[in-house]
Amino acid sequence: MIRRNTWFIFAFATIILTACNAGAHTELDSQKMKVLLWDLSKAEAFHTYYLVRDSARNADSATKAVYAKIFALHKVSADDFFYTLDIYRNDPMRYRVLMDSVNTYGSKQRELLFAPAETTTDTAAPAPPPQKKRRSANE
Repeated sequence: MIRRNTWFIFAFATIILTACNAGAHTELDSQKMKVLLWDLSKAEAFHTYYLVRDSARNADSATKAVYAKIFALHKVSADDFFYTLDIYRNDPMRYRVLMDSVNTYGSKQRELLFAPAETTTDTAAPAPPPQKKRRSANE
């Protein structure tokens, strides 16, 4: 009888532990979270300025579709992202550091986007001769 109870308890514990691990999430590193949050904020801005104005579109489904594309681009599941985001939100210091790094990353990305294009000049080629001023017939 004891052997049967031991087997039953072992089987029950195995089933419970397996079920608990089936929904386990992985915590994303701060670098991946930083880039993901930046891309999601850009998608949110796109949604706010362009998709909301189109009244024929379902805004919520469009936003979810854009978010799904971003998660697929970064090879991250939405569950892992939101799990990690909850961890950061529950630790105010880590969350502040994350948001500061997203802000810094965004500033650098904007600088790269709006930086003037560098023109290359060929310094080995001679300068073209100056144009002579043409006189008009009235002079």
